[in-house]
Order: sequence, then structure tokens, then C-alpha cells
Amino acid sequence: MTAVRSRGWIRTQRLECARRDLADLAQRATPVQALAARWGFAHASDFSRAFRRAYGMSPRDYREDARR
Repeated sequence: MTAVRSRGWIRTQRLECARRDLADLAQRATPVQALAARWGFAHASDFSRAFRRAYGMSPRDYREDARR
């Protein structure tokens, strides 16, 4: 596996973990920025862009949809 593919795989795994946390009702009071930082995203804007690219909506919108 090349370094580029490895980085992509790692980023995908981190996004998936963040997505699960966003949907977790027990973590609904945790700010999106804190969840992003927990999964290795230093900047909330980078996380937001990557999440939108991967899942087609913002982290905040995903969290709101998951609560319904």
C-alpha cells in the first residue's frame, strides 16, 4: 500500500469514527469541534470540508438528522 493510499484509508477511518460519535445521543452535548479534534482533525474547517465530501452534508446537519 502506498503512503497516499494509507493516508486516505486512515482519514476515512477517522471520519467514520467521527460520524458515529455525531450520531451518538450520549455525545450530543459534545461540540463538533471537540469531536473533530478527538479524531485528529486540528482545524474544524478541514474536518467540515472532509466530512461534507465523504457524506454529502455538514457534520452539524448530519448530527441533526441522526437525532430524528
